[in-house]
Amino acid sequence: MKIIGTTAAFLSAAILASGALAADIRAGEKLAKQWCTNCHLIGTEQSAGGDAAPPFAAIAESAADRKDDLKAWLADPHPPMPNLSLSRFEIDDLLAYIESLGDR
Repeated sequence: MKIIGTTAAFLSAAILASGALAADIRAGEKLAKQWCTNCHLIGTEQSAGGDAAPPFAAIAESAADRKDDLKAWLADPHPPMPNLSLSRFEIDDLLAYIESLGDR
């Protein structure tokens, strides 16, 4: 009986943890506004941000196919991108925001 209770507690914790770690689109938008607007158009409005790099809407079109590549790029950016030192969770949030632009 003790094993069943321990197993149930473990599975419950794992399920709760996976739900708590879901990417946050709003947090990703905030990060984009903080770090990315100097070079990227980050929103759907063309007046938001710079235009020295691809707009986030264009990146969103292929984000699902390139998610692993984008995660790697954001974890270890190369010039001309600055070293943002984003956490894994921040990267997930930022990618969730970029992907959300493809749905609009």
